[in-house]
Amino acid sequence: MKKIISLINYSLLCLFLMSCFTFISCSVSWAAPECAGIILQIKGDVFFISGSNQNTEQKARNFMKIKQNDVFDIAPGAQLQIVFFANGKKELWKGPSKIEIGEEQALAKDQSAAPAVEKMQGAVTKEIKRISKILNSDKLSTSGSILIRGNKDESLNHFPDNMILNEKEKEKVAELKLIYQQLNKSSEPEDITAELYLFSALADYDQFEDMKELLPQMQKKQPYNKEIKLLEDWLLQY
Repeated sequence: MKKIISLINYSLLCLFLMSCFTFISCSVSWAAPECAGIILQIKGDVFFISGSNQNTEQKARNFMKIKQNDVFDIAPGAQLQIVFFANGKKELWKGPSKIEIGEEQALAKDQSAAPAVEKMQGAVTKEIKRISKILNSDKLSTSGSILIRGNKDESLNHFPDNMILNEKEKEKVAELKLIYQQLNKSSEPEDITAELYLFSALADYDQFEDMKELLPQMQKKQPYNKEIKLLEDWLLQY
């Protein structure tokens, strides 16, 4: 009898462990895909289908996060620039083309399409990734921007002043600006990577006036990019 009870208990334990394994497996498979990167530039009509919701096609927007299995449809004459956080790979795709987002690169549905590729430095990639956290860009495809740092006070209509820096901090900021200048020299005319890098890096030193000066430079490079206004709104919260 004891052997029978032991066998029953063992069987029940096995069933319990199998149930736990099944639950964990399903939870993993149902989890939302991780953010693979961010959109740096959209010019023209670009639409996407989310890898987690393949029934709805939406219009893509600048600074929107990209996730694995997302599919982008780039219209003729349009272009899409994206950067991947895992390896700092920056890709510029031109339409007509259709691509699917992977972890470290996008794959063309049409084998004849190929992107212009550039590899960014780790420090630059880190700051670009922070831009995606400044703005809750998960919401950009449907309902506009949601700012991470709380509700904006509508009574604020001016930019804050720069914080006073010590000598060591001044040297560091000078280094950041030098990297910015180097990035700008090697960038395409419509590429705002350099400005986004410096905008994020200067935030660590509360150099708000300098950050403000970057906004018109971005708008000059990408006058069609309405989402640059979101960075201005973020600054006005201070």
